Amino acid sequence: MPWPKKIGANLTTAEMFGGDYLNRVSDYFSNVDVAAVDPTFQPKIATITRFKTQMLRVRNPADNNEFTIESPAITEGHTISLPLLPSSKISDEMVTRTFIQSLEGKVFDTILNSVTESAAAQGALLKFTTTGSKFRAFSRGAANDVLLTNPTNTDLIWGKVGDSMISAHTTTKISTTSKSLLNSQIMYKDEDTNVGAHYFDVAQMATPASPPSGVRRHFVNQATGEASVLTSSGAVVSLEAAGTGGGGAGADEEVIIREGGAIVGSGVGHKINFINPAHFDVSEDLVDDEYEIKIADNAITDALVSPHTTTKIATLSKSLLNSAIVFNDQNNNLGAFYVDLVAIPAPANPPAGTRRLYDDSGTGKLSVKTSAGNSYSLEEQGGGAGGGGGMMAGGTATGTGTGSQKIFTIAHGMGTVPEVFFVEAASIEALGFFTRTADATNIILTYTIAPPTTSAGGLIYRWGAGMLASALTPLSPTSIHTLINKTYQDALFNTYIDMTEQVTDPADPTLNIIRFYPKTIDAGNVGWYAKLEQNGAIEKVRMI
Repeated sequence: MPWPKKIGANLTTAEMFGGDYLNRVSDYFSNVDVAAVDPTFQPKIATITRFKTQMLRVRNPADNNEFTIESPAITEGHTISLPLLPSSKISDEMVTRTFIQSLEGKVFDTILNSVTESAAAQGALLKFTTTGSKFRAFSRGAANDVLLTNPTNTDLIWGKVGDSMISAHTTTKISTTSKSLLNSQIMYKDEDTNVGAHYFDVAQMATPASPPSGVRRHFVNQATGEASVLTSSGAVVSLEAAGTGGGGAGADEEVIIREGGAIVGSGVGHKINFINPAHFDVSEDLVDDEYEIKIADNAITDALVSPHTTTKIATLSKSLLNSAIVFNDQNNNLGAFYVDLVAIPAPANPPAGTRRLYDDSGTGKLSVKTSAGNSYSLEEQGGGAGGGGGMMAGGTATGTGTGSQKIFTIAHGMGTVPEVFFVEAASIEALGFFTRTADATNIILTYTIAPPTTSAGGLIYRWGAGMLASALTPLSPTSIHTLINKTYQDALFNTYIDMTEQVTDPADPTLNIIRFYPKTIDAGNVGWYAKLEQNGAIEKVRMI
């Protein structure tokens, strides 16, 4: 309501404050621009004026709504200073906390201020995203990842530095001193080496310079054409001359013992104690201070050999070992014998290209473990000589219930869509109605009602998948067939299955089978039951 005004008010004079000025005051408080009536009348307030909270309100141009200035319950006076605008910015706007505004010319000190995002984890970076044209938190990558541009150079990603990212380099730019970073077949002079089933070609050469003390230099002597060894004293010993290698019957074998080794009968250095000295003929050779010992054929008998341990003797040649020993670097024939495997839990994954055979204590079946972590029961696979086809993969799989997740996958590892497959629940938590589909990678289980929350691996399934062989006979829709180890697929569940109500419980299944059946509870009520393995015994469970 406008303030009242005096009609025909007295005019203000030098001696009297007239009603015309009071009318201007009424206009001032009644939404009238008094300066528009009299440009000289522009009110200026030079007195501290206090407004109670929410009492100062700024109307919009249409005069149909307003901003309300509200003060919190402060306990002391505060001053809010308006910024000094430059001449280039004679008009600006205030910034509020939740209203989206573009800021210009601001300096954001990260020590005095904090940049936060509720979903960001430690190590996250700020990255500009075209979605909403914003800087958002960019989560840190996996262990040892580095920051890279994507292949199209349109975004930043975390990843590993691959060979294709490294420019050509020379030995002046890179060096590899760690043996673990070099090819495992490289041989080193500071460690023992096994060359495997390979050989060295050594060309003939003139006698080289003598090696340092304690070293033998092997070469093929150009003068004799024989494999030889050169000592630090310059002596050349042929490794092929008669008497230096493995011997035959007839001539005496010769052994050379150098100074510093065992010297027979001299008492200097080490000493060889012969039980029967008559078997040996020791003569001194003054060249290179060597002693020549001639050992008669068949002179060393069992009685002359002291007891020894594995630290004293090694037998590396297979020909010197029992011929029935099985070796891991060759094919073996076990003959008419067997191998006993004790049941164990599923072992760790073998290396790529290897299968790990074991007796699975969880299923009680002979199984094989792949490098991908898949376990296949060898007792549940189909096929055999003469055709027939059957399962090519199978085993036990696990999942973890969250209480809401309805879809679970089992990797079958076949690389193609299986023609036949089955999945059955092997734990109470996994029981429930679910459909089964398959693609080239997984068998997909879709529950009608999500399984309950479980501990890790609490959902257990037995499964199999494979391809049909052409020799399999299709089922006739009008004949009666006995089905063994079969799984009803989706098309069947789109119709129904009639099952006769049982008055008594059926016999217990074997430990690796789940038996479902309807059974009378009382008049007018039928229950849905299952018999399955729990803690090594068959338990009866009512599901409905």
